[in-house]
Amino acid sequence: MIDLLLTSALLSRGERKDVNTPGSLTMGEIFADLAPETLEDFRALGQKGSYSAGATLFKTGEVCSGVFWIYSGQVRVSVSDTLDQSAVSHIALPGELLGLQSALCGEPHEATARAEGPTEVNFLSRDSLSKFLFSHPDAAFRIVERLSDRLRIAMEQFRFFSRFTPLRPLN
Repeated sequence: MIDLLLTSALLSRGERKDVNTPGSLTMGEIFADLAPETLEDFRALGQKGSYSAGATLFKTGEVCSGVFWIYSGQVRVSVSDTLDQSAVSHIALPGELLGLQSALCGEPHEATARAEGPTEVNFLSRDSLSKFLFSHPDAAFRIVERLSDRLRIAMEQFRFFSRFTPLRPLN
């Protein structure tokens, strides 16, 4: 429900026109208006891979080894709470980039990603991603912009939910 509310709010303000969910990050968003060579350089650094239905791309808590750019298929991204209850965060579609935040931070994955059906991806290791971003500062800046958007959306979600759970001072 909150995804629908925030997506509607962002669309009504004209901020995003290709929203799948507020948590998704598409290559179109990152590389819009950049030189075609930038996208080709990104593609060339990756390794193509195929996953069958139910195959796991990565799991919560697993060390992040890189990012997945979905070419075809769909990937179910789910998160778990402290009681190990799982909920679908969103369904990632072709063009989305998965694992970027964990790859940039060097932190374990905060979600699990499983192929919903036959899925093709381009996998880019953390090392290759770093080299790409150092050699393409325009793409690095675009990623910073998009991650900042995601942080802003998370703050909007926090504000929305805080209306239902009163905030208490930290003592």
